[in-house]
Parts: sequence; structure tokens; C-alpha cells
Amino acid sequence: MYSKKFRLAVEETKRKKPKQTISLPFFLIKVFENEVVHPRFGIIISSAAVKNAARRNFWRRIIADEIKKSAENQKDILVIVFKKINEATAEEVKEALRTFGEKIKQNF
Repeated sequence: MYSKKFRLAVEETKRKKPKQTISLPFFLIKVFENEVVHPRFGIIISSAAVKNAARRNFWRRIIADEIKKSAENQKDILVIVFKKINEATAEEVKEALRTFGEKIKQNF
């Protein structure tokens, strides 16, 4: 997983307005500014989207690893996973997250 300093409390994001929202085939990504030096990210995978807890953890690990590679400093990233992820392969999800990384670098 990832260390506690990189975790984003979902409650924090409820009070903020996202600087950017990106919709991808398998998830919705919200990007916020933060006051700390390092990036933080949170991943929301509901049991309605993925029934099996082992699969939720599998996707959480895949998403966290890819976001770590593309995250920039002073950004909070919240990923909300859709049901459509059940039909995807790990490579498709990784490719979608690489697309997200490119969009972030272009817009910031």
C-alpha cells in the first residue's frame, strides 16, 4: 500500500472544490490543491462497484501504484471507481491512468 503521509482523508475533500475533474472510462478523478509538500491521494471503491473485497484491494493496489508514478507535488488526487472496472483488465486500467498522468502534466 502507501504510507500514511500520502493518504488523503476523504472528509477533507468534501469541504474543498476540485481544481480539475477528469472522467475516464473506469473512474472519476478529482484533483485538489494542497498545502503540504508531497502529493496525497485517496481511492474510493464501493462494494456496489466491486463486490469482492479481494478484488477491491487488487484494484486499489493497481491504482495506487500508477498514481504514485504520475503524481506531482502539492496535489491531492481522489479517485472514485465506477462499476465498469469489473469488465477491465489491469493493463487497460494502467493505460487509462497513464492518460490521466499526461492530462495532469499538460494542464498544470
